Amino acid sequence: MKRRQKLKIDIDEVFDKLPNAPIVEAIIHWQAQPAQKLDPKRFLEQLRSRLPEYPTVRPQHELAINHEMGPSGATLSQTHAWQAFQFVSVDQTMVAQFGRNGLVVSRLKPYDCWEPFRDEAVRLWEIYCDLATPPEVQQLGVCYINLLPIDAMGQSKKLLAKVPVFPGKFGLPVEQFTHQTKFEVPNYEYALNLIQTIQPAPPNARHRLNLVVDIDVFTTSATVTNDALERSRILSELRWIKNKSFFDIFTDSAIDHFKE
Repeated sequence: MKRRQKLKIDIDEVFDKLPNAPIVEAIIHWQAQPAQKLDPKRFLEQLRSRLPEYPTVRPQHELAINHEMGPSGATLSQTHAWQAFQFVSVDQTMVAQFGRNGLVVSRLKPYDCWEPFRDEAVRLWEIYCDLATPPEVQQLGVCYINLLPIDAMGQSKKLLAKVPVFPGKFGLPVEQFTHQTKFEVPNYEYALNLIQTIQPAPPNARHRLNLVVDIDVFTTSATVTNDALERSRILSELRWIKNKSFFDIFTDSAIDHFKE
């Protein structure tokens, strides 16, 4: 029986700078239940007062269809349940979604570097903790979404170290694909969810297809809410796993192109 190889995370490892990295969205997400039910109106007022640099606010609601049987037959009703408030920064590069069960912070293009993004996400998380007082964090994750425009399926072989192929000997050519795999991280309470997909580009795009690579690394056990040292360690380790995965997913020639 083959023994499982031990994994050693090295948060001090230095990775190549990629000025042309295909990042379209970087995300840090917390899943946490508030200590008590949030009042949407008051929660929104408190957030507005704390976030003047995020002037655009978009309420997020969930539509629920209720089906009930009564004496006169079936009846349908709709309810709109509050889910989150989405705050957008002045330059529209930062988006923070304060929800009923946590916080999602996104950095959109142009992505610069990890440190300022991480620091702003942590600042927003501390605001969420002040207002919602969650007793623990059920999940903390780091997710990077990469998009590369291509004109033909064959180009994906030059970008991805491994692409899906038809099983067996039939060998039909692949036109589009969506490939999702979840990996455990040995010796750590982390997991990685990798999604690779090729989709048609929008009608007005100059290219025919989009290659999307979504790398999401997250914790698999609950952590203490306000332990700053633990949070810093976890975020650094999640980022290291994301970086190691990125450099293995793409070919050397693709990485060289991202350095240009």
